Amino acid sequence: MSPPLQTIAIIGSGLGGLNLAQALKNYKPSLQVTIYEKSQDQDLKSQGFHIGINQWGQESLKEAKISGIEEIFARNTVHGFTVLDEQLHEVLRIGGPLKPGYSGSKNATAIVDRAELRSAMTKGVKIEYGKNFVKYEEKGDKVEIFFEDGSKVEADFMVGADGCWSKVRAQLVPSIQYEPTGIISFGTLFHNYIPERSPTLAKFLKFSMIRLLSPSGYSILIGLCNPLRGDKPILFFGLSFPESILSSELPEGRKEALAHAKKLVHDHFHPEAAAIADGLAEEDVIFKGFYKTRTTAYQAKSPLSRIPHKRLTLLGDAAHALNPNLRYVAMTTNKGMGGNTALKDSIDLAKSLSTASDDWSSKVVEYENIMWKRGSKEVKESLQMSWRNHQLGWNYSIGKVFMKGLNAMFYLTGNAHD
Repeated sequence: MSPPLQTIAIIGSGLGGLNLAQALKNYKPSLQVTIYEKSQDQDLKSQGFHIGINQWGQESLKEAKISGIEEIFARNTVHGFTVLDEQLHEVLRIGGPLKPGYSGSKNATAIVDRAELRSAMTKGVKIEYGKNFVKYEEKGDKVEIFFEDGSKVEADFMVGADGCWSKVRAQLVPSIQYEPTGIISFGTLFHNYIPERSPTLAKFLKFSMIRLLSPSGYSILIGLCNPLRGDKPILFFGLSFPESILSSELPEGRKEALAHAKKLVHDHFHPEAAAIADGLAEEDVIFKGFYKTRTTAYQAKSPLSRIPHKRLTLLGDAAHALNPNLRYVAMTTNKGMGGNTALKDSIDLAKSLSTASDDWSSKVVEYENIMWKRGSKEVKESLQMSWRNHQLGWNYSIGKVFMKGLNAMFYLTGNAHD
């Protein structure tokens, strides 16, 4: 048996770490929980800009009792996902037109501004900024944590929630490595979106996110966010394609990358998609332009089970990153499960750490097994989804026929409309 936990240190103030802190505060108020964040302030653009929160994520945020989350969901939620071909013909639609509220659809996804979500999630939790984690040492019933500024702290338990390039994971499980997905992405946030210039797309955007596919392997993801600040919706417009189809080096720098991306959209998609691309400005480009995505290698069994450790664990992308690029944490533009998996992990871990039993250590082992199984499954499916979204030639045609057949079945059974 282990003495009850009193102090918990969380490394990283991403969505998973914040939700864990909020959930622990609700489950066991006597716990002293502190988040240590390497950035100097709350403006953490390296964590991304928009995120799609599905039912997993929504339930996890509500379970943690995040202040104002119901209003954020109600304002930002769509109830479907639509796949269109390059000429904007419907190929597959899951879910139907936007309905009042958001809780009635299993397909409901909230496309949320990360800054707004962070603002809600940081309320009432203790965060120390400017604390860049260096290493940890397990010492009996404590873990000692060292930071770059020369300071150190002790805690009963530590959680590595420091994202896809986790320093905690690098020390604890150095065997977890990244592999290239073979997909290149380019993301933008369009602040001057005018629906009238793309009426067909605007019709679908009223109730769903949109994935455009093309036989040339290029793909576009589009979604609307309605942030609290300002009265205009923000459009996420992301282009991606297989690295294998490149015939020359991609341009570097926002201005050059944007010009090239616009040309690709014009060359491979309907004029309505090109009209959106034409309206994009250099300041709309995120992550400096084109980036190569990577993912953790799939491992069916958790490597954590083979490593002696008791006073720490991992959460979210720190354990199983779904789509980081070479430098930044990118939006997962294929299956969209990175943030949602981290949120799900946070609730499971909070329940384990706040257990009334002194045997919390066995609960953490159970959490690690569940977390790894779930995360590995999502990594594998995310990669498979990525490949399907960028098929070429006959593979594209076969996939399109299959999806159209599935779509027809959905319409006949009524499942397309929930």
